[in-house]
Amino acid sequence: MLNYHVTRKLYQTSVSSLLPVSYLVLIELSQPQAKLVFNMIGFVFGLLVALIFSYFALQNSEPVDLRFGQYIAPNIPVYIIAIISMVTGVILSLIFSLTESLSAAMTIFGKDRKIKVAENNLATLENKMHNLEMENARLKETRHYFARQSLFDKPNVFQRIRNRLSV
Repeated sequence: MLNYHVTRKLYQTSVSSLLPVSYLVLIELSQPQAKLVFNMIGFVFGLLVALIFSYFALQNSEPVDLRFGQYIAPNIPVYIIAIISMVTGVILSLIFSLTESLSAAMTIFGKDRKIKVAENNLATLENKMHNLEMENARLKETRHYFARQSLFDKPNVFQRIRNRLSV
């Protein structure tokens, strides 16, 4: 079920000059519905390209000779040459796209690895900081213990001698 959200909005892109309608109805779609719509648009686009190409093939069906240096391929229709050129272009663009995608994936993988190393270093440093804070607190307690004992709390020499003789 589509969740309709109708908005009247001036369609301000370069396409709006081509369209006679200047208002657009926006429809909010869920993820599977959006995928279905994009698949339909792709199908319609592919069908349109196929119709244009079939018209081109009907208009350019006369045979020509194709020459590769010394080699001659006789009686090849022009639309076959166009198909071969188009397929070659698609394959080359696919190869370039794949190499760019692999390069981006390798870069992301390297950055992910650096992030993991940094997170491990952060955890190690946080652990060290916690240990140092615990040691600092322990040292403060012992310092306060010694600071509480003043010089006057300690027995002087005469008191120590008297304590030893009384025992």
